[in-house]
Amino acid sequence: MSSRTYICVACRWARRAEAAHGLVTELRCPLCQGGLWELSRRWRIPRKADDDGWKELAAKVERDAAEWLPRRRELGVLKLARLDEQIAALEKQAGSKGRNIRLKRLRREREEVVARYR
Repeated sequence: MSSRTYICVACRWARRAEAAHGLVTELRCPLCQGGLWELSRRWRIPRKADDDGWKELAAKVERDAAEWLPRRRELGVLKLARLDEQIAALEKQAGSKGRNIRLKRLRREREEVVARYR
């Protein structure tokens, strides 16, 4: 599995963690408790005293947020629609143990998609 750098622009704090590929994570800044922004591999983290470097990085985060957040919501809506179709099709079938297991799995997956694409 790959790892990525997550940053808090306000505190100028960074850490490495498993890549979430733009999805919501529970990672928080230990200083301000704000959410961390995931960077792609090509960005270097400036030193804390490098004001220009952090301004450039903050501008990149704002640009990426404007592009990625609507796209992420759109992907989540598409995944939810697909899961809802599968759930509806299973609910129409006659009751069986296998059907109930698949329904439970799909409903759990739907909850996870809602949490990760919020």
